Amino acid sequence: PATYSLSEGLTSNPQQQWWHEFSNSQLDSLVDKALAQNLSLRAHWARLERASATSRKAGSTLLPEIAGDGTASYTKSGSDEDGTSSTEVQRYSLGLVASYELDLWGRVRAGKRSADYVLLATREDLNAAAMTVAAEVSRRWIGIVASQEEKQLLLKQLDTNKTYLELTELRFRKSLASAVDVLQQQQLVERIQSQIPLVELRAQLLHNELAVLTGQMPQQLENIAKQTLPTLESQPVPGVPVQLLQNRPDIRAALSRLQAADQNLLVAKADRLPAIRLTGSGGYNGAKIDQIFDNWLLNLAGSLTAPLLDGGRRKAEVDSATATVQEQLSLYHQAVLNGVMEVEGALVREEKTREHILRAKQQLTAAQVTLQEARARYMNGL
Repeated sequence: PATYSLSEGLTSNPQQQWWHEFSNSQLDSLVDKALAQNLSLRAHWARLERASATSRKAGSTLLPEIAGDGTASYTKSGSDEDGTSSTEVQRYSLGLVASYELDLWGRVRAGKRSADYVLLATREDLNAAAMTVAAEVSRRWIGIVASQEEKQLLLKQLDTNKTYLELTELRFRKSLASAVDVLQQQQLVERIQSQIPLVELRAQLLHNELAVLTGQMPQQLENIAKQTLPTLESQPVPGVPVQLLQNRPDIRAALSRLQAADQNLLVAKADRLPAIRLTGSGGYNGAKIDQIFDNWLLNLAGSLTAPLLDGGRRKAEVDSATATVQEQLSLYHQAVLNGVMEVEGALVREEKTREHILRAKQQLTAAQVTLQEARARYMNGL
């Protein structure tokens, strides 16, 4: 579609370090630590280094291969049965051997491009993992802060319920309330007390998960100091679909893998065609080591190899590469659909959550007015 259903098609360029918008130094420190120490990210870095090495290895096939060669031999043989006469032969040689394949059908270049695309996909996997780690750290930090505030609310409610319990017991002693009223108020006190351990449990579990995300043991992570929930700014402008999808590293990675599979298909097809390889060697040899540079030899050759019978192996490799392209194409299509779905869902969730918060604030205002009226009636003996 030209625009998302909840946007006006405006462009935007959101900053990558979005957690800075919360303006909380503690959260910034935790995210920075996670990006530096998270073990999953370190594994992605290792995969990126491996893909980089593979790309360099594939690029080396575009250049001639040169190897040094040096030999020394000694031969002694006898000419008579009694062994009175013998011949000794010494031989020394030193030279270079070079080989190069003429890339007639683009097989070598396609292999290099495939490795480059895999490198790009691996880098995007790292970017996606970093975004996920930052989001999970922020989610758990906010969960801990929310648990702290929830615990404070429960403690305040517990004090209020205990006060009401004392008043109800006082009324009961003066025969102004029944035993059922006292028991019901005791139930309210116990219910609030039973909720406090669950809130503490949730906060501790989030603390442990946060420690693992930052590459630490749970006991190594300092307790989160009491904070307040960050204030959310206005809803971000989503932008047009193409720009958002281009900014998603998972979609870019899927596209790079599709392109790599396409290059591998070219490699498989070119492997069924003849190949020409040039070889050359040159060097010196002599019967004595001090005469090694007296004689030299130069050899140039070209060879043509073409597959004739291989039992259908190369044809099967082409079919396999074709199926891989179709697989990666479907995965890329699915990644795009998932991206659109997630963005649409996030926009709807954002809008409806803000609407819910607005209604909750209105409910809070109505409850405060009701409380003031109830207090006024109570103070007037009603």
